Amino acid sequence: KRLGGTMLTGPMLAGLAAMYVETINKGAVPVIATAWQGVAEAECRRGLDEAEAIYMENLDETVSAEEEALSAMHQSALAKALEAFRAVAVGDAQMKEKFESQLQSFTSTRFKQHRATALSKAEMHIM
Repeated sequence: KRLGGTMLTGPMLAGLAAMYVETINKGAVPVIATAWQGVAEAECRRGLDEAEAIYMENLDETVSAEEEALSAMHQSALAKALEAFRAVAVGDAQMKEKFESQLQSFTSTRFKQHRATALSKAEMHIM
C-alpha cells in the first residue's frame, strides 16, 4: 500500500489502523492526514533513535587525537547516521528536517564530548 507516494510498511499500516480505531472508539471520525502525521512522527523518531545508535557505534576510541583524524571520524559517523535516518524517515519535509536537526544537535554534542575526552587522554600520555 502507498499513502501520498510513501510505501507503507507493516508497522506503519498497523499504526494507522490503531489510530483509526482509537479515534472511532472516542466517538470521532478519523482523519487520514492526522493519523498519517502521527505515524510519520513515530517513524521519524524511530529513524532518529537508530541514527543516534549508529553514530555512537562509529565513534572510534582508537582514533588519534589529531583534529583532522577526529573530524574525519565524525564526518564518517555522521554520514552513516544520516543515511540510516533518511532510510527510515517518512512524512513531509518539515517533519524530516525537525528530526534531522535533532540528529545534528545530538551528533555535535557527542562529538564535542568525544573530542574533549580524546584530547584529555592524549595530554595525559604526554605528561
